[in-house]
Amino acid sequence: MRTAEDAIEPLDRACGRLEELHREIRSFLGHGDGMPFFTGQTVLAQLWDALESSRRTLGIYARQRADIQHDLAHGIDFDGTARALELLAHWAEQAEHLTELADEPISAFTEVRNHLWELRFSLPPVRQRTYAALTEARNDLIAAGPAHPGRFALEAQLNALGDRLRDLDAGRVELVNDDDDVTRWYQEVEGQIAKVRDAMPRPSF
Repeated sequence: MRTAEDAIEPLDRACGRLEELHREIRSFLGHGDGMPFFTGQTVLAQLWDALESSRRTLGIYARQRADIQHDLAHGIDFDGTARALELLAHWAEQAEHLTELADEPISAFTEVRNHLWELRFSLPPVRQRTYAALTEARNDLIAAGPAHPGRFALEAQLNALGDRLRDLDAGRVELVNDDDDVTRWYQEVEGQIAKVRDAMPRPSF
């Protein structure tokens, strides 16, 4: 039984680490600040599946262990003892296998957590600058006056870019490829805003 306990402890620690990663990743999401909520929810669902699989194994083991301890306390026969030892050996082997399997998701989800942590600091200045550019562009359009040719087309472009920013803020984006980058998407909106501003007339002195 001690051997089985020694084998189950690393799996229990792996569960604890997965639970911690789930809490950390969830804490980054859903604040309307541009963190990739949709992709994060997908990651959390995958993480939860890995966690629940390990939890089920630990739960079954706990029940089996309790049954064996009960039987041992009430003097089971030799054959019963032999079956109990075989069962414990089986659980020790399965626990070691599941612990090894948990290493990969722990590594992958730790990488996601680290990426979100970095994004938490790198994104805000880019996001603020993009919103400032949108405000300035709208002010420029107001200053250009209603008679400016193409005003309505420029206004529609700015409205569409505002909608894109709201989608980014809400995290309604999917990070599919390795080179997908929320920060760059904000920068792309900023660049498109600059093109709209370049199309506006400038006062001549």
